[in-house]
Amino acid sequence: MDYELTRIEFTGNRQHLLHLDRSSGSSSWARSSQRALRALQSYADAKVTKDFAGNFKMWCETPPPGAYAIPAGKVARDESESVRNNARRSRERKFAVPLELSQSGYVFMGAHIRIGTSGKISPRLYFHDATARTSKIFIGYIGPHLITRR
Repeated sequence: MDYELTRIEFTGNRQHLLHLDRSSGSSSWARSSQRALRALQSYADAKVTKDFAGNFKMWCETPPPGAYAIPAGKVARDESESVRNNARRSRERKFAVPLELSQSGYVFMGAHIRIGTSGKISPRLYFHDATARTSKIFIGYIGPHLITRR
């Protein structure tokens, strides 16, 4: 690894990662996760230095020259209305963040990256972009696909 994840902080439950590790697609998902984290780091660096003003999806759609990005089709800026408006589904997407970001210590993370597609597992990485406040992106979850309407 020729880069450091200085602007990425994992606040999630590591047990979800271990669950993925027991699946046959784990090596592919690990590579995909590593690329996603590298792209988030590149994006966060540009946000903090004010070299980029958009969101992560926009970054991936048209990355600056020399920047690291992933295919924009893997990035979802937010969850669907059916997820956001359903108490159970919405609650499932509240992940830990530092108290300086939320008095409860949790925020809804709708932004996510599709790490892989594999039946019911289809791993996802959920994140909260707090670069404007803390210069960091918080990863609240990396694990199997969460419950949706389908």
